[in-house]
Amino acid sequence: MKHFEGKFSKSAVTTYPLGIQAVAIVSMILAGFYMDRTNRNVEVGIVTGLLQMICGALLVVPSLATGGTFFAYYLSGTSFMVNPLLYGWGGIIARRGGDDAARALTLYTMNTGGQLLYTWWGIVLYPATDAPYFKKGAIALMVAATCYLGSLYWMNWVSLSPH
Repeated sequence: MKHFEGKFSKSAVTTYPLGIQAVAIVSMILAGFYMDRTNRNVEVGIVTGLLQMICGALLVVPSLATGGTFFAYYLSGTSFMVNPLLYGWGGIIARRGGDDAARALTLYTMNTGGQLLYTWWGIVLYPATDAPYFKKGAIALMVAATCYLGSLYWMNWVSLSPH
């Protein structure tokens, strides 16, 4: 937004991006509520992956209108739906073995990996020098979403196997 001098006020530059966090919070709560009520994880995973593919496809278009860009970035907040999905699902699978230490280590490792991803994703793939068109980030998002959707098959298989 800072790239377009005069188009957005300083207040807008500060407050508009907060909508992404709002979408993230609401989508995590709704995803967790849905999964707790229905015990259906795969559907949430597919919806999350498809929403991220849509975000990437929109953001890779260099001539996307401002409203479309805002929509894509706000929609990208739904990526946080993976948190209740993967941590909850991973905890359930790890609990089967009865080894609480292994379960704790598994969830700790998942959390550490997630935090490393969140920390470096924006810095590496959305550097300010690429503003206002973040082609690398949009392509990486689509690749990551594709890998994530593929990993859902494995996660479901592990979840359904009688260990």
